[in-house]
Amino acid sequence: MKVGRRDWDQREIDATVDAYFRLLKAELAESPLKKSAENARVRQTVNRSKGAVEYKFQNVSAVLRDLHLYWVEGYKPARNYQGALKDAVVSRLESDPTIEEFMLERVEAPVDYQFLADFQWNLTTPPAIPLAPAPDRRVRRAVKRDYVALEAQRRDLGLAGEEAVVRWEIEQLERAGHHRLARNVRHVSVLEGDGLGYDILSFDPGGDEKFIEVKTTRQGVEWPFLVSRNEVLFSAEETDRFNLYRVFDFGKTSRTEEQRHLGLYVLPGSLERSCSLRPEVYRGLPR
Repeated sequence: MKVGRRDWDQREIDATVDAYFRLLKAELAESPLKKSAENARVRQTVNRSKGAVEYKFQNVSAVLRDLHLYWVEGYKPARNYQGALKDAVVSRLESDPTIEEFMLERVEAPVDYQFLADFQWNLTTPPAIPLAPAPDRRVRRAVKRDYVALEAQRRDLGLAGEEAVVRWEIEQLERAGHHRLARNVRHVSVLEGDGLGYDILSFDPGGDEKFIEVKTTRQGVEWPFLVSRNEVLFSAEETDRFNLYRVFDFGKTSRTEEQRHLGLYVLPGSLERSCSLRPEVYRGLPR
């Protein structure tokens, strides 16, 4: 007879959440702790394997991602977490305001424009991230900041990412010998303003136009991004020419490598096909 997995009890959950938020606070303060040491500390309290504790840390990351909050880099969000774990995370956020104070400092930190002077692109394939199911009940929290939205509102960060992509497009065309096309690459969001549904006009090697919308984050590859209704509609209208460039890890420097890397993946075509989309904001008028 196969024995099912035992759910984590409240004592085990609390020990995990304690350790996770120690890691998160230290990371947000740019003084990261050793993850292995915190894992060992949890195992001193709970009778679980190292792998089980690691996975539970990933569950905490998933809770935070679903709440649009920062999570510990390196702990890829893993869904199917216990409701009791989510309740414990929300409770900790409400009882310890310093956690979100660290998050607010992160999202408000000045943009490192010097980063653009010396970096290499880290091109990757888009990660397959399942959309979190719509909650069957509203999660009530004492703090109401959405850090995905707050970062998306940083126009200075967005412009820095767009500038990096403009340079990339010009360099790629120049290297291929398409000098005339390179000269015609346009940063339209700066030259003509927002609202067109894309940020950059570029070209493929055959000379066909490419409409590029850039979304930039200082977070990792799994950090969500926001798209407008206009961008979604434009991507469907121009499905053969539209590309969303997701720029991630902006400003990050590896502690083991001197060279800075800037992450990038591309979603071509209609966003309705390439992304899982959920409307989260409505415009209302009385009737």
